[in-house]
Amino acid sequence: MSVSLLGTLLLSLAILASLGMSVAGLVPARSPRMTALAGTASMACFLAILGAFGILMSAYAATDLSLLNVYLNSHSLKPLVYKLTGTWANHEGSLLLWLLVLAAFGAAMAFAPGKKDEERRIALGVQGLLTLSFLLFTLLTSSPFVSYPANWPTPIDGQGLNPLLQDPGLAIHPPTLYVGYVGLSAVFSFTIAALVRGELGRAWARTVRPFLLFAWAALTLGIGLGAWWAYYELGWGGFWFWDPVENASLMPWLAATALLHCVMVVERREVLKPWCAALAIIAFGASLLGAFLVRSGIVTSVHAFANDPERGVFLLLISALFTGGGFILFAMRGGALVKDAAFEPVSREGALVLNNLLFAVLLFTVFLGTFWPTVMEVSSGTRISVGPPYYNLMAAPLALAMAATLAFGLLIPWKKRGRGAWKKPYAIILGGGLLGALVLTFVLKGSAYAYMGFAAAILILGGVIADLARKAGLPGNAPGAALQRLGSVRPASWGAVLSHTGLALLLLGATASSVFQAETRAVIGPGESLSIRGLTIEYETRLATRGRNYIAEMDRFKVRKDGRAIETLYPSRRYYPAADQATTEVAIVRHGLGNLYLASANGQGLGDKRIVRAYVHPLIHVLWGGTILVALGGFVAAFAPLRREPSRAQAPGAQGAPA
Repeated sequence: MSVSLLGTLLLSLAILASLGMSVAGLVPARSPRMTALAGTASMACFLAILGAFGILMSAYAATDLSLLNVYLNSHSLKPLVYKLTGTWANHEGSLLLWLLVLAAFGAAMAFAPGKKDEERRIALGVQGLLTLSFLLFTLLTSSPFVSYPANWPTPIDGQGLNPLLQDPGLAIHPPTLYVGYVGLSAVFSFTIAALVRGELGRAWARTVRPFLLFAWAALTLGIGLGAWWAYYELGWGGFWFWDPVENASLMPWLAATALLHCVMVVERREVLKPWCAALAIIAFGASLLGAFLVRSGIVTSVHAFANDPERGVFLLLISALFTGGGFILFAMRGGALVKDAAFEPVSREGALVLNNLLFAVLLFTVFLGTFWPTVMEVSSGTRISVGPPYYNLMAAPLALAMAATLAFGLLIPWKKRGRGAWKKPYAIILGGGLLGALVLTFVLKGSAYAYMGFAAAILILGGVIADLARKAGLPGNAPGAALQRLGSVRPASWGAVLSHTGLALLLLGATASSVFQAETRAVIGPGESLSIRGLTIEYETRLATRGRNYIAEMDRFKVRKDGRAIETLYPSRRYYPAADQATTEVAIVRHGLGNLYLASANGQGLGDKRIVRAYVHPLIHVLWGGTILVALGGFVAAFAPLRREPSRAQAPGAQGAPA
């Protein structure tokens, strides 16, 4: 049996399994057997797609040119690791990866703890419909198992993969990002099931929380990996350009972050239920919108997978069906959720509501900036560009307001304003943070953006420290007793501490590396040099080398500080004959907590001279470390034991062990 036929057969079996999953989950029959049938079908669907994905990856590893997809996106001379990662470095293969993750979450939902059989069954039915839709889209428009046309010339080697994608960062960036995007489908499906039954409460929150945390952490890590790849691979000296496809990953992250805090409130206090339902639909809808953006061709980006409006229409229909259907159901059944217990505006719930409003404003800001150029071009034929100045102007003040609200929420009790014990520490944090940032900005001669970034980082870090002090019973407790109290803090709370601390470091690193970066450009020849931030960079000579599937020209630079050589750098230019494309490879070396970043290029008529760009990015490693901490905190909380449900006699806001 040919690879093409076997792969297509497995995807066809997956269609049957997802259809069975949908029917068993959505027919109006309250039967444990139907729930079990939906769960079995979800596992069968996952195994069929896993088999198809394994076959495609094997074809890439062997450079099996009987598949058109392998011919168009691989080459026999490519290193094995890039042959394997080439499986998902194209539209068809990446869509199969999307399906694999979607089916994996469907199978995991069948074993999710703490959910009633009826609601689990409906959620599996919704997940089955999602999987069925994408399977049909794949087989009808985007199958990776199309055979190489018989009337084409006999293939000797493939056409190769885009050289920019032959990179370790791209080996793990798309799968990680997809786990985040598609993981939100499980939250969406459970939310639709809860709306159908009109029972969105603590049990729902306990079920979706691990899925949401895991997806959110993976999305955080995926966005960070994408920024890291753009930083060292694209050669423009930055890590975030507010590219439309970058924004496509940021929008679901913003919605999921707001949803995460809402779910926490529902689990603790059973309030803000309509917020949760709406945000769950928005978060997954934003993920579907992101899939449409990178595959429809309506935006041009190095991150895009395809440029096919016809396939984009299919994706737009899927997005409209599920997002629109979710909102119609919310409009019909959301009123039944408005049975919230009262809480004072000056409370932790109030802080979370305010923060969610700020997240919503930022989400709308990014959405508007991403799609407004397209709206203008379609409606009037006018081409406009919305770039970093717009986003920075809107995002910086919102980030500062969010940081102030976050610090407030960490200190104030649930349900009520308490005895006012939070007022003094919050005044110290707010006043100290704003004043400290002002002094720091003045000393470093920074801008308003620097002030807002520093202030946001200090406020969040101050809130985390004050929260830990409260948990430890400080001031007042002896060191031993304080440590004992911290030892009783739940793992999920430690996850929050890690994520909030990471967010503060991320903001600090992003502010310092962007606002206080140094940049210099020069045209220099052998023996000549340029200077930047106390470093002298001398161009020594040109070297030639080759890799397995490319030819490279390297330039050797000696970096000196105070006359002493401290590093040798080799920025280069690579040419890939199979793809007939060239890339620029930058050289990066650590400089304190920052980086020295060097790129060189040829110029027409320059002879031995080189166009050299050098940057110093202070605290860039703080940015990367903060991103890792944010994601790590999410993973810790995702795998933490669930909070014990309060007894009927216990008040919802009762205080127990430090949380």
